[in-house]
Amino acid sequence: MSRVLSSMRLEPIISKVKGEIVKNSLISAGDRVVVALSGGPDSMAMLHILTGLYQELDISLHIAHLDHQFRGIQSQKDSEFIRSYADRLCLPATIESIDVPSFARKNRLSAQAAAREIRYKFLFKVAREVGGTKIALGHTSNDQAETVLARLLRGAGSRGLSGIPVYGRGMIIRPLLSVSRAEIMDYLNQSNIPFLNDPTNEKPIYLRNRIRHELLPFLAERYSPGIYDILNREAEILCRENEFLSQYASGILDDIISDSSAGSLGEGGLELDLGLFSMHHIAVKRRVILEAVRRVKGDIDNISFVQIDETLRMADNGRTGAVIIFPGRVRIRRGYNRIIVSLGGDLVPSLRQSALCIGEVRTLVLPVPGRVSLKPSLMEIEASIMEGPCIYSGGAGKGASFDLEMFSSPLFIRNRRRGDILYPLGMGGKKKKLHDIFIDMKIPLEERGGIPLLVSPEGILWVMGVRQDERFKVRDNTKRTLLVKILRGGD
Repeated sequence: MSRVLSSMRLEPIISKVKGEIVKNSLISAGDRVVVALSGGPDSMAMLHILTGLYQELDISLHIAHLDHQFRGIQSQKDSEFIRSYADRLCLPATIESIDVPSFARKNRLSAQAAAREIRYKFLFKVAREVGGTKIALGHTSNDQAETVLARLLRGAGSRGLSGIPVYGRGMIIRPLLSVSRAEIMDYLNQSNIPFLNDPTNEKPIYLRNRIRHELLPFLAERYSPGIYDILNREAEILCRENEFLSQYASGILDDIISDSSAGSLGEGGLELDLGLFSMHHIAVKRRVILEAVRRVKGDIDNISFVQIDETLRMADNGRTGAVIIFPGRVRIRRGYNRIIVSLGGDLVPSLRQSALCIGEVRTLVLPVPGRVSLKPSLMEIEASIMEGPCIYSGGAGKGASFDLEMFSSPLFIRNRRRGDILYPLGMGGKKKKLHDIFIDMKIPLEERGGIPLLVSPEGILWVMGVRQDERFKVRDNTKRTLLVKILRGGD
């Protein structure tokens, strides 16, 4: 491995990165750093800067490259380039190929979301296999500015606007976060370092690309030449304030956790004193809920502002037993004088996995055919019409079929009400109170109000994900079938 420095004018970028590494304690002597190398300008510059510092920092490097299979033969050529360059630098490398497009379709994810999920899993796997203690990503100050602006446009709070962290997930480091893309390109050109160009970075179909190539240059030209520095400075300020608020909220949480939490809720469950919780400012309460979820779940990935505010409304005005389901099977339940945060089971998988907040859902009309969204969850209910008899054959609890001639319109989705009855499918037409059905099925009291019902003027068609009504089932002579599906992520 050789130190890659071709002129003295390149020293400032090396010193700058080293300063950030030392200031933020990103790397320690003896670390084995897995370098995420796409072959693009940023990651190639990061690799060369680290090869210039590895002896001084007393670290070792391992290259990791993933072919996402988005660009066919070109992706394979990129992998060959990485392999050749790793050999040139005498560095060990792990290069793999995963069919991300198929993964995205199977899991109903966007291409970008699927690539991000697979990439992180790959990098952590490589780190485990090679004994890596840090994973280095090549995000720059331009990426930081683009991220802050993108999150602002999407309506993020101060936590989101704090941008990309320089250190994350226990071992992720971003040593180039204070370096601009212009500095990167100057470094590459002066050092004659080759790099790959990904044409997808130019396509305007992605929001980040439009921000990069259209919005930020427009703001820089027409309003503020220093827009990149301004956004990076704002991210730094909010990042430090976010750290303080998180630490402060953690202390508050310690003060309001009930002593009975450990014994009654099992490992990881928490009970919060509702009276003490309600005394705090709304900004603190939001952070306390986030910290409680973090302790129970291990992270706060995919937790939205809407879900947090729904929790606060439930704490202030919700009925005892109301439940909100967060991503990762986290249940937040309102007790008489407490808030219970715990990991739940999978009573109704199609609802639970959708992070469904259904406890406060009002009556919604389901168009036939058509869809309706159950916000703030990612769940949608879709109704379609099939000719002749058609029995739903998808996953259990994720859909149902009904004889369209046996009931009238409109159809509604609502929560249960006192006195609801059902003629459960398979019970020979016997009537039964919904309350008794829930008891027989051992559905906990606090979860019953969170299960949506599909209702017609003639009665309940389906306790969704749980039980259908005998009266509206599909028969051999059914002329038209109503097919109702529970969909996740808007798919």
